[in-house]
Amino acid sequence: AELGTKEREANGLREQLRERMASVRDLEDNLEDREDAVEDKEQLLLEHEGSLQERDRAVHDREAAVVTRESAIMLREGTVLKRENAIMDREAALREREMSVDQRERLYSKLHRAGGAGGGGGAGAGGDDALLMAVDVG
Repeated sequence: AELGTKEREANGLREQLRERMASVRDLEDNLEDREDAVEDKEQLLLEHEGSLQERDRAVHDREAAVVTRESAIMLREGTVLKRENAIMDREAALREREMSVDQRERLYSKLHRAGGAGGGGGAGAGGDDALLMAVDVG
């Protein structure tokens, strides 16, 4: 009887061990599934990161193009400002020349009027006096 009890206990222990082994196998299968899921997620993340890196490079390239374009615009602005200054200098020179021409025309006009008024003392004397008078007035 005692042997039968021990055998039943041994059978019970064997059954418990089989159940525990089955439970361990289930846990291992579950872990393998979880590992596979983690690897899949890692792969998706790698692909997504690669895509983001490509987008980052594209954005960087566009930013570099914008900076290059801004530099070109600034250079053109500098050129335009230089041209504008040159034109303003030429305009100022033209105004000075116009004033000089106007002054000379007024002087010749005064000389002409003064030369016509001094006719009594001879043509030469009247002309010289008119020149001196026009120079003093001018």
